Amino acid sequence: MRMTNPPHPGGFVRTEIIEDRGLGVTDGASGCRMADPAHPGEIIRDLILPSYDLTVTAAAEVLGVSRPAFSTFVAARSPLSPDLASRIEKAFGVPVDLMARVQTSWDLARERGREAEVRVERLVPPDLPGDDGR
Repeated sequence: MRMTNPPHPGGFVRTEIIEDRGLGVTDGASGCRMADPAHPGEIIRDLILPSYDLTVTAAAEVLGVSRPAFSTFVAARSPLSPDLASRIEKAFGVPVDLMARVQTSWDLARERGREAEVRVERLVPPDLPGDDGR
């Protein structure tokens, strides 16, 4: 499938679209991490695919991946793999490192949500020889 009418010069979706919509790693204005960041698949589904007027099936074909695997990703039921991130960068111009940060942010937010379940005590290092408390 050949893209004949890209929405932006050079055929790439600007990364500011992701960051301006508050879907990236931070909340935008303050630079603080988001409590509930978007899954990278949601970003691709809601911002990138409509920009190119692509269905999930057509996007999977463009990316060279199976429709079921891509559908699971854009439904936020599977993580972004390095391979898929690379394909998205090549097809749509969204940098791999941006997508990786979004995935990491999403993963960490989910992990923070289960902190109470993790039963680990903080270790205090022993005093070092010659440590006089300064």
